[in-house]
Amino acid sequence: MQDPQVHRAPSVPDVLLYLLGIAGVAAAITIIFLADRAVMDVGGNCADGGPYVSARPCPGGVALAMLVGFLGGLAALGLAAWKGAAIGGGASSVVLLAWPALFGVLGLSMLQSGFDPPGDDPGWAWGYVITGVVFVAMALIPLLAWWSFNWLTGPAAGPAAGTAAGPAAGALATEPSPVDAAGGSDSDGQAARPDDALVDGLERLAALHGTDALTDEEYARAKAELLEGADA
Repeated sequence: MQDPQVHRAPSVPDVLLYLLGIAGVAAAITIIFLADRAVMDVGGNCADGGPYVSARPCPGGVALAMLVGFLGGLAALGLAAWKGAAIGGGASSVVLLAWPALFGVLGLSMLQSGFDPPGDDPGWAWGYVITGVVFVAMALIPLLAWWSFNWLTGPAAGPAAGTAAGPAAGALATEPSPVDAAGGSDSDGQAARPDDALVDGLERLAALHGTDALTDEEYARAKAELLEGADA
């Protein structure tokens, strides 16, 4: 029976598709930012098409860039979330950073245009400044809420069995006791052979070490303690 603590290593295709999705999200946000900057540079608004000739036509390719950025970003976001769930270990939660990243760059773009508005008008463009502050707040508030939640619900101080602070202790807690290793009885009342208990314990430690749940030093120390208990 496979040890439930041993996690399956992610496949190479899953990792590559996950990285492709993350790169696609980053590229989409970059495209949206550049398209937004092009619009802000011509005054913050523009229009193309329709029965009337716009007094402020949009820069070439802006409409297509926005469409590709939003649709491509959603597709890349879905790919990263899908393969992140297959990889495990919190990989899928990385896609949540797309929200603060998008509103953060748009907010900075608004602030840049607010403090240095296009044209020859002196002073700040307060409409852009206020919008930029709101966008930056929409980016930072979820990050601060997530950080506060993790800080409030984090593990208590001090090493605990099976946690990152005490992986060796958690590993040893799952091993047979010295009484069982010395020839005690199992849950069925049958005598357990010392050699079988020792081999099972060593295999469990090796599995934990192979998944990086134990460092080299922790693995060596836990192995030595297990062997000493078996000799006793």
